[in-house]
Amino acid sequence: MMTHSVKLGLLAATLAVMPVTTGEAQRGDRAGRPNREVLEQRVRQQLAMLLKTQLRLEDEQMRQLSEVNQRFDAQRRALIRRDMELRRALRQEVVRRDSADQSRVEQLLADQFRIERERFDLNQAEQRELARFLSPVQRAQYLAVQEQMRRYMDNLRGRGMPPMDGNRAGGDSGGRRRPPPA
Repeated sequence: MMTHSVKLGLLAATLAVMPVTTGEAQRGDRAGRPNREVLEQRVRQQLAMLLKTQLRLEDEQMRQLSEVNQRFDAQRRALIRRDMELRRALRQEVVRRDSADQSRVEQLLADQFRIERERFDLNQAEQRELARFLSPVQRAQYLAVQEQMRRYMDNLRGRGMPPMDGNRAGGDSGGRRRPPPA
């Protein structure tokens, strides 16, 4: 029996090598790659199949889950956009060091905590909606799948957390890991 992580890995690998149909390629970019909407739709379909299997969902539960996802996805994307803009602005101020606008940094920090609170509230509201048709175990499994997919996608995008020294793992060592200190 395959573990949950293995199934997610297989899903991701399948998505990476899945052939593109002629129609998808025509709607893609000039290099023949499918456009973002096509890829997102493909990911959603594969994820839906995985969730239905893993969480043992009935068709009605899948329909409800899809509706909840659509409703909360727009809000989540807006929060992510705002968070990215805020972090960019904060980074621009901080790199100025002594000439940074202290009151602007103060406001940006307050905004950052406000966004975190909104994210928490959004997740809580989503969980209340999910609780109407998913068991607590199904909700926990759903959260685990979401988190694993987020981590996987972040790693694909190269957004894994860099080490404290700011260099990515492997840095200039040709991608090889350094041995642990003695």
